[in-house]
Amino acid sequence: MFIYNKIQVWILNINNNKMKNYSVVFSLFLLFFSCKSSPKFLQCETCNGTGEVIVECDECNGLGYFRCRNCNGTGEVECFDCSGIGRVRCNWCYGSGKDGDCIFCSGSGYDDNGSMCFFCDGTGKDDCSSCNGRGYKDCDVCEGYGQIECEECNGYGKLRCGKCEGEGTVKEECQDCEGNGRKSL
Repeated sequence: MFIYNKIQVWILNINNNKMKNYSVVFSLFLLFFSCKSSPKFLQCETCNGTGEVIVECDECNGLGYFRCRNCNGTGEVECFDCSGIGRVRCNWCYGSGKDGDCIFCSGSGYDDNGSMCFFCDGTGKDDCSSCNGRGYKDCDVCEGYGQIECEECNGYGKLRCGKCEGEGTVKEECQDCEGNGRKSL
């Protein structure tokens, strides 16, 4: 059984500037499919009828990220090749800084006059051409800095929370209506 209700609507006709009366019939049958509360249930006020509430993420405390434990939030870690020093021992001279006999004193350490060789400082060895006599070279991995970018966080110092996907909030089932979106009377 349908109950009809007539509603009168006045519409202004723009062409002749006269008001015309149109009668429009609406069915109360549509009210059964509307979003309004039924007599047996009320919409939940906590979730506004969605059945879900937005709450702060309990894993990241609402931040959306964690501090990277690998780099302690700095975004950099100690270089694995030089142990954070920024330089490595020269592989050519094994860290001595000297390599081969001095070409000016033929490895004796003295010049023709019997004085200490000026070029090798009396050692009889030439400076290593690979490290320029230092015995070490700048680390190729960290370029002498001693630190490299953290691979865990890609240098950001923080990791996105997996539970809230970096948003800081998550949707949970409404406890008041048990996820139904409505409460019974």
